[in-house]
Amino acid sequence: MNQQLPIRIISKVVRGYGRGSKDLGIPTANVSREKEVLSCSCGDFDHLPTGIYWGFARIGEMATPSSTGIEKDDINSVLGKVHLAAISIGYNPTYNNKEKTVEPHLIADEEHP
Repeated sequence: MNQQLPIRIISKVVRGYGRGSKDLGIPTANVSREKEVLSCSCGDFDHLPTGIYWGFARIGEMATPSSTGIEKDDINSVLGKVHLAAISIGYNPTYNNKEKTVEPHLIADEEHP
């Protein structure tokens, strides 16, 4: 495990099941597992070690209000900014998922909605 850390993932945000927001009140940015848009320091998605991690996330220049859920007037204030993140990598046993997911929850500054 120590040889795998730190893990760096570059991908796009995709629509998830919506359970983080609805059931838990904790919205997450679900990371695409498509090989065409995924770059991962561990190789492929399925080799990522499962667990709950802390880390950092940056919203890239390709972000749009519809892909992030961020209001149109606020999108420019977060582009390129680095946020603390709580990151779940795994199968979400509460929901019996069959496919591994990577779901970062970005922790915004106090002044940001």
